Amino acid sequence: MDTSTGMIHAAVAALIGAALDSLRDAEGAPRIQRVLDNRLWWRHGQESFVGLNPRAWVMSDTVTHYKWLDSMPQMLAVRRAIAAHPVLGPRVDALLGTSWNRQSRQLGRMLVEHIITPMILRTGSYDFDEAAFDAAFEQFASGLGTPEIHMVEFLPLNGFTCTEEFTSCPAAWCYGR
Repeated sequence: MDTSTGMIHAAVAALIGAALDSLRDAEGAPRIQRVLDNRLWWRHGQESFVGLNPRAWVMSDTVTHYKWLDSMPQMLAVRRAIAAHPVLGPRVDALLGTSWNRQSRQLGRMLVEHIITPMILRTGSYDFDEAAFDAAFEQFASGLGTPEIHMVEFLPLNGFTCTEEFTSCPAAWCYGR
């Protein structure tokens, strides 16, 4: 790990430790259960598509607020460390995607989704586990630092009527009228 990534690692570790302490003080223990997830579409019946995540952390209202981590003093050190990094700095709090469909990737939301959530699911608690943090941070930093990304989006086609002639596609993917 280079020096600037090491600084980010230390700053993020301090932030995540404070965030987990705050959650433990407020809630005691995380609620982990099956929840609806619109990013996962599975067919349930003839006309119903539902996304179910069999094991997910149920976040409190505090965590779901997009500025939750920004309210912590440790976030300033994280932002400074990332801003000093030549590759990661420009990729934080930026729009990502094609020119007609850019989506915001806010740092606080990314840290909750890619570091805090995997840690809580791995440990089942709000305790800071160094091994869980290191694994989540490594995946987060390598993903954020990758030179190329691939965005994939799946949408259910309920009620879709194609105006094109029938076309055969690989496997079970076909469309037509």
